[in-house]
Amino acid sequence: AISLNPKDMDYRINRAIAYEKMQDYESAFTDYTVVLRAEPDSEKAWFNRGNLLYKLRRYDEAEKDFTQALRIHEGYAMAYFGRALARFYGGNKDEACQDLKSATSYGFDVEPRIAARLCGSNK
Repeated sequence: AISLNPKDMDYRINRAIAYEKMQDYESAFTDYTVVLRAEPDSEKAWFNRGNLLYKLRRYDEAEKDFTQALRIHEGYAMAYFGRALARFYGGNKDEACQDLKSATSYGFDVEPRIAARLCGSNK
């Protein structure tokens, strides 16, 4: 499909997702990056690449990508949750807790054990 319509970024996002499922993270990262160069306001690509970077334990980079997704869509609850995790594991626990609270305020259902882990007694 990409060879027939190389400018259709939805195909490339879908291929990146498939690469992730096959654990070909380098190819997934490349496809997300190509999408972001062509469509810098693709909240889905920023979010997905952020998730990929989180899986790779590249927390600072993941945080930046989640922040870009939130720049485009302020109420993106899943991006707040992803950024909360990236911040927590990146050592920024106070901001992680704030993001977790934002995620829940936008309707993301957080398991109590995860909220307790990220926010401690501040949940």
